[in-house]
Amino acid sequence: MNSQDGDEEVFEIVDFTTASEWEVFTAAVEEAMQGWGVTGGGSRRCPPPPPPSSLIASSQWREQKQIVNYSDFPFELSYHCPMESGTTEETNTPGHTPHRADLLSPGEVVQDEDGVEDYLPPALAYIHDCSNCFPNRAHCVARWYGLREFIIAAPASSSCSVAPSKARLLLSALTLAANNTGCEVAVLVQVLKPMDRVFMGSVTAAGLRATLDMIHFRSPPPVECQDYEGLVELISNKVGMERLRLEPLASVRFTYIINEWPEEACWAQTPPDLDLELGDLGDLGFSGLKQLPFGLLYDPVRELHLSAAWPRLPHGSFEDSLLRFTLDPCDAPCWTAKVLPSAGSPEGPHVAGLLGEHLLEFLCASRDERSVPEVLGHAFADFGAQDSADVASALDRLTEHSVPSLGSVIMGRRSKRGSAPSHRGSSQQGPLSADVLVSILNFLFPEEESDQEEESTAYPSVFGRVPSWHPTSHELPEEHPLKDVCVGLKSAPAEGLVWRLSLVCCHALHSLGGLPAVAHILYELMLELRFRWDNCLFVPGVSAAFEEPPPPDMAACLLQQKLQMLNCCIAHRERRERGTSTATTSAAASAGKASFLGFDEDEFFDCVSDEEEKETDTSKENNDELSSWDEPEGRVRVCGELRLLRAGRRLYVPATQDPAPVTEDRLEQQAEVLMRLGDTDEGSAMRARLMSSSLLSDMEAFKAANPGCILADFVRWYSPRDWVPVAAEVPPQGESKTAVELLALAFDTGRSILSARKMALNLILDHYFTSAVHMGIGVEVIDGHRLSDRMTIPGNLWEEVWRNALPVPARRQKRLFDDAREAETVLQWLAKVTPGALCRHLLPVLLHAACCRTADEPHLYTLPSCAVWGPSSVYQAMEAVPALQHSEGLRALLTVITQRMGRLSRQPCDLKKYSDVIEQLGAVERCLGRAMSLRHKLLPAEARRPSSSQQKRKNNTRRSRNNSRRSSEALDSDDNEGKEAESDLSGLEASDDEVAANEAKRRDGKEDTAVLVSLISSLLSSGEVTVEGAAKGVPGQALLRLFERSIQEQERLGSLPRYSLEQRSSLPPSARRSLAEHTRSRLGYPGAREYIVRVRAEYPSPNSRVMPHRVYATFLKGDFRVAGLFTQDTSFS
Repeated sequence: MNSQDGDEEVFEIVDFTTASEWEVFTAAVEEAMQGWGVTGGGSRRCPPPPPPSSLIASSQWREQKQIVNYSDFPFELSYHCPMESGTTEETNTPGHTPHRADLLSPGEVVQDEDGVEDYLPPALAYIHDCSNCFPNRAHCVARWYGLREFIIAAPASSSCSVAPSKARLLLSALTLAANNTGCEVAVLVQVLKPMDRVFMGSVTAAGLRATLDMIHFRSPPPVECQDYEGLVELISNKVGMERLRLEPLASVRFTYIINEWPEEACWAQTPPDLDLELGDLGDLGFSGLKQLPFGLLYDPVRELHLSAAWPRLPHGSFEDSLLRFTLDPCDAPCWTAKVLPSAGSPEGPHVAGLLGEHLLEFLCASRDERSVPEVLGHAFADFGAQDSADVASALDRLTEHSVPSLGSVIMGRRSKRGSAPSHRGSSQQGPLSADVLVSILNFLFPEEESDQEEESTAYPSVFGRVPSWHPTSHELPEEHPLKDVCVGLKSAPAEGLVWRLSLVCCHALHSLGGLPAVAHILYELMLELRFRWDNCLFVPGVSAAFEEPPPPDMAACLLQQKLQMLNCCIAHRERRERGTSTATTSAAASAGKASFLGFDEDEFFDCVSDEEEKETDTSKENNDELSSWDEPEGRVRVCGELRLLRAGRRLYVPATQDPAPVTEDRLEQQAEVLMRLGDTDEGSAMRARLMSSSLLSDMEAFKAANPGCILADFVRWYSPRDWVPVAAEVPPQGESKTAVELLALAFDTGRSILSARKMALNLILDHYFTSAVHMGIGVEVIDGHRLSDRMTIPGNLWEEVWRNALPVPARRQKRLFDDAREAETVLQWLAKVTPGALCRHLLPVLLHAACCRTADEPHLYTLPSCAVWGPSSVYQAMEAVPALQHSEGLRALLTVITQRMGRLSRQPCDLKKYSDVIEQLGAVERCLGRAMSLRHKLLPAEARRPSSSQQKRKNNTRRSRNNSRRSSEALDSDDNEGKEAESDLSGLEASDDEVAANEAKRRDGKEDTAVLVSLISSLLSSGEVTVEGAAKGVPGQALLRLFERSIQEQERLGSLPRYSLEQRSSLPPSARRSLAEHTRSRLGYPGAREYIVRVRAEYPSPNSRVMPHRVYATFLKGDFRVAGLFTQDTSFS
């Protein structure tokens, strides 16, 4: 009971001195403002310079963010301001005087006509600036309120909303923080949902306060606010001043939209081959398989917006009301245009590009780890094994006249592919049909004896890192742009077997059945490679034709190395079998011939010179001294003038085995095995023995070719640097000198101290090795030469291997390179490759082909690099890709992508980084597609014809034909030659004026085309561009014609709305719409209307100072927004 009474007496103590959540939030905002350097007021802060007209439109804005919590609710506090400063082009124009209402210097004290001093903070200094009224890429707050720097508080989560009551609480905290720190930057709070983009805020400075409010309706506006006159009435009611005294200054912009293109302006993209997509490859000639598809499936330009703006319209210079409208967009001084991409992400389009889709599907297939039997079934797990019936039929073939090889018995003879492979029954039919499979195999393995129809599928005679380059347009360079860049790619030769395999697998994934089709191709590829190894047939497309197969190239991908290794195995096997059969045949023929004639073949010899005869006799005499089992074997040729040191016979170069080729993975395995041996003496000895197999083979072949040779003879041929001369100062054998005498001998030669020391050291070493002969160590000097130091160390590797080497010629040695074992290793490696792993091996090759395919587009060399649209990941997705300058072309971006891909190809496979490369290539493809679409819409038909080089070539051909025809006619009619010459001269004189006129038109057409091409590049690289000359310039005329054709097309289809004054007057006043919205011009009806009304009036009372006020209104279809900034005087209120 006592404890319960004690608990009841305890009460909570509330400390009212502790800061509340609102005060904590205010202190956090003050700290953020101080960190951004926006405190101190206008007297202590350097005001920003006037905004240039292109600064805000270029979207070069700085944004700093910080998370501030109000209780447990996080808010994102962000500060926005331009990154650069400058002056407007208009203010730099000579003779231009900025208007007082256009530009108010920040922090400057200005006197009006009544002598009243006006002070404006930097945040309000530019709300009356008319130089850049409607920026495009600026923040919406800068566009609606005319601010250059501001702070916004918004919920950190995009799914949260702020009620107006809570927004006022937050705004009070922001305003108090601005007052405490002397911050004169506008502070705003985002109200309601983030998608509504509604803001409210304030600006506080010495003697004034500005209120920022907004009205937003998703419905038509009320009748009182449908036009300019209604907005003026709204401001008049707000500031409490009569309309006649306001003298507002207006800025108006009407935007006209094309979203239904005329028939001739629809994008003429070449559609993909439907036969290829459906898998019917029989009659295509494989033109679709030779290269990757490129282009967009539909028009990437969804809409074209043309805005006609009047930046400065004094009150009374125009009329815009419910009764009268006098603005004509063709008379507007400023035109701007922009294009909107097709529907996609908010930051940019993701139009269906053929190249991008194929690459993405290939990347997704690379993540699959299923094997071929798991994809196609266990019937495809044999990789060429036959059943018992096939073996029985194979045994029957042994009774034929010619005994076939083992591979032909098991696999069956296989000639030119005319039908599907018959080694599997119908129950094992794969996803690819027989015709498609045969066509693909003929494309990958073209027959040597092909018909003329199949010549296009043959491999080139020489392979390179880039495909063959044949420029067909004057925009294309003379040489391949990626010729030097692709050298660093760890890929495969262009247009080779691995290159074609990557293209075929890419097409199969997209059009022929997906991953099962790739598994089927992999299965058939293994059968084909097994067949070629069993029948000793080279794999085509791996190396240049008519050349010895080179060893695996470490600069190529692993799959290319494996195929090169297989070709090396086939070449070794062919030489081995051919050499064995030739030796057997020649021996049998010689024996039969000798027995038939009755004498030995030694009696037949060629005529030689006296010197050669003398050498031959000497060699024969020397060889006669050898026993029968020491007969030389495996000689290739005489090694110069060298002779054996002891025997005195000529030294012959032996026939040796070639070094064993090795692939990259086997080399890594060997290095790993050698590293595991450790640093012990036993491990070092074992490592030396493993690495000396080639040395042992060469020593055995040398001993067989040169009986009676010694190690020094082998070193003179194999490693001449180890047969070093002995210094002349060394005394002859038998004499001995001390080291002191040797030093004196070195210094007596008059050398420098350093050279004398070196000479003394050499003399001592030479004397030591010479004296070692008498001591029994084995160092010997012959003809003034001896073995090097590393050859004379007791127990060195060379002496040990030489001691164990037997005289065995190369043809009877154990093969260093076992072609059968290595070929089976390659085939087993390929058999274990899954379809996904095959895609990973082919991914660098496919991206290599994709870059080369992109380089074939002529528009790549005429567009700037900044023309690539899409998300900012175009430069930021890959940190290793630097941001290019705007002056660099799109070709430079492709070069950077290729260099990046080259670095990735030499690293372990990282699919995430390859995904970034694919995104980059897709962005370039979309950019080129938009360029083609805009060229088709804006350029005249003459400019869209074939390139000028092709047209000149056609004209020259036509002119040469005409000249030849004229010359033939002149030869046939010699009597009328004078008359024809006179008529030609008169015709030429009469056509001089026409030629000059046509040349002038052609020159003007080229200039107009150049202007339009520049406009297209600007539309691709910038969000909104200025149309030079407005409606009177060349770009404006082209846009005007496009709009007129669009209006005619809409009238033909009946989709253009029609409004009449009679119909409008019959409606009640509350239902009438703005006359500006229903007035049709040459551009049609406006799709959006924007108004900015600026006034200067005393507020809040007639005794207050003159303050600037601004109202922005936008009228869209089903959307109405009004943003008002009203300044009130706090000193004289």
